[in-house]
Amino acid sequence: MAVKKQKIRIGWASCDITPSQKTTLCGQFHTRVSKGVLDPVTATALALESADHKTRTILISIDAAFVADYTRARFDKAVRRLLPDVPAENIVIHATHTHTAPTQPCYFIFQDVPDKTVIKPAAYGRFLAQRLARLAVAVWKKRAWGAVAWGYGQAVVSYNRRAAYMDGSSVMYGATNDPMFSHMEGHENHAVDMLFTYDVRHQLTGMMLNVPCPSQCTEHLEVVSADYWHETRVELRRRFGEKLFVLPQCGAAGDLSPHLMINRAAQARMFQLKGLMKDARSFDMAQRQEIALRIAQAVAEALPACAHDIRDQVELAHAYSLLQIPLRKLTPADVRVCEERIGFFTQEVANFARRRVSPFNVGHSSCIGQRGYYQHELELHRAMEAGRVPPMPVHLHAVRIGDMAVATNQFEYLLDFAERIKARSPAVQTCVAQLAGEGTYLATERAERGGGYGAWFASTALDHHGGQQIVEESLRQLAGLWR
Repeated sequence: MAVKKQKIRIGWASCDITPSQKTTLCGQFHTRVSKGVLDPVTATALALESADHKTRTILISIDAAFVADYTRARFDKAVRRLLPDVPAENIVIHATHTHTAPTQPCYFIFQDVPDKTVIKPAAYGRFLAQRLARLAVAVWKKRAWGAVAWGYGQAVVSYNRRAAYMDGSSVMYGATNDPMFSHMEGHENHAVDMLFTYDVRHQLTGMMLNVPCPSQCTEHLEVVSADYWHETRVELRRRFGEKLFVLPQCGAAGDLSPHLMINRAAQARMFQLKGLMKDARSFDMAQRQEIALRIAQAVAEALPACAHDIRDQVELAHAYSLLQIPLRKLTPADVRVCEERIGFFTQEVANFARRRVSPFNVGHSSCIGQRGYYQHELELHRAMEAGRVPPMPVHLHAVRIGDMAVATNQFEYLLDFAERIKARSPAVQTCVAQLAGEGTYLATERAERGGGYGAWFASTALDHHGGQQIVEESLRQLAGLWR
């Protein structure tokens, strides 16, 4: 496919996706019901259209743990009716992976909250789909001639979260003060990939920022929150204009997080010296502020340089693929682990019930959640053995904007996979955005050998072969956009 350089139309819009009532919060095994709103969760959309109308694409970022299939199906149905000018497969929706956003329907919800004041996951999924469909219509109406520039910077936001031990095992958030601790399993990525948009007078209108880190500084709170992206948006608008649109992307970060596992005490001391932290309980909130400052500083350093290369005409193209990848198979040892865990958590649930502990108590609900987790895996395994489970549909997008590329997938994609895409990409600069859909962790062969949550069967739908298949298809898409 030949892609020619031409003028582009650009549109921006955003909306609040915070429910008006209490909600369960997605991201932990135990059930959490929100006790208020710390800061709003929002959706931001960027529309791009080539002058010849051949490429029309919309990128939407939402403050959520993921984009549920339930939500996406209802969005597609609504947007086909409301916005026939843009194919649904040309609209990418990806999540920042905050653990303090409302729950959408998904396979790991194992108990219902019998409280009419709490919005049900299905009801929130429908609400979200309608909000996003209207947002897509709004952003498409706002497109106007504009220009773009892209930049690259550094900000220390994420750290590897898989501790590796001398016996060859790895544990997500494992103890690093253990005498058997060897090293952190993988490396880290402190890059900030940036796309800046301008109006015809070259006045800054918005920015897309790809940061390889889930939005999870305060992931255990019982309030609705966008986590560090809230402070980051506030800081960016303070520096570059209150009307600035900010579209965050969570880069490939299946083995990364903002949590320090080494040097935490040193960082806490610096937070105190900077006046960001009053006591030990406020460490995570201080980190949110610190991350916002780091990202904003990276932007501040890159933006003036990028202003020397603002493009009024660029190559714009969008590729979409749907793969069918076989699910990961359980070994006999995996099956035994499932059965043992189900038995253990069933007994624990019975113990809680015997003591008349509320099923929404942290410990009780966590046991219910983990029992359901392993039951789901065992049932899926038996259905696969019976030939009743088809391959997993995997949706991949690649977007070319001048010399910059965006490649998306629906998983918590380990960093190694993204580095393979970046290293072989024909683009000058390549962003890999994860959680553009409903996905599990997707681990590398190295992580699978280490085991643990995020790499073993109970938290991954595909094995490392599926991860590499996504690498190769993403590169095939990008090669086509640069042919």
